[in-house]
Amino acid sequence: MEKYVWNSSPDCGRRVAALILIRGNELHRFRGETIPRIAVLTGEKHITQDQWGYVRYRLRLANGVIPWSVTKEFSSGRWSGPATWEELYRKFIRVGYTGSEEGLRQWIEKEFPDTWKRLNRIEAELAELDDKGPKKVIVGDYPATIQFIRQEAGLSDDVPVLTSVDEEAIRGKIVYGNLPLPLASVAAAVVLVEFSGEPGIEYSLEDMRRAGAHLRTYTVVRRR
Repeated sequence: MEKYVWNSSPDCGRRVAALILIRGNELHRFRGETIPRIAVLTGEKHITQDQWGYVRYRLRLANGVIPWSVTKEFSSGRWSGPATWEELYRKFIRVGYTGSEEGLRQWIEKEFPDTWKRLNRIEAELAELDDKGPKKVIVGDYPATIQFIRQEAGLSDDVPVLTSVDEEAIRGKIVYGNLPLPLASVAAAVVLVEFSGEPGIEYSLEDMRRAGAHLRTYTVVRRR
């Protein structure tokens, strides 16, 4: 076992917020008491220094446990270190964590909720920056039509299929499928399947192609 002393004290003017104890894929936050199998609290002393007050904890750490002290900026999500989940995960790996990123995310959500919220917000904002143009959706429920749209427009399986929509579901998006004009006016564009001939009532993908199916894009503007 290793002896370890931790001060919940100012660090360059920033009060230390937490001690994280890492062993392999396990993460623990020290809260001033013994953590079974991880750390034993052997003593504590309250100290006043100038305008600061803090507690000095004496611990015995189990073999393989790595201590990591973080400041209140980490706890609040406003620190100047890792700014994304990927960067934070790499930081934990460098310190000694061997678990998954998903496991880290779940633990951060429980122990540092403000940090979890901030990283999720940044992740969402970065995804918007990386998104090339408006999001796309398919509206419809006929399998052959959906298959034709995916093939002709080169849409991946990630593009969702909606069987019913309202304005919020399609606002600002490129919509593949038929929409009433009032709904079409809130979309970025509407891409219709049009035919040169008649595909029939119950038609397959091959029937659609024989009937000259093609895609045509419209922009609908609502006027008073």
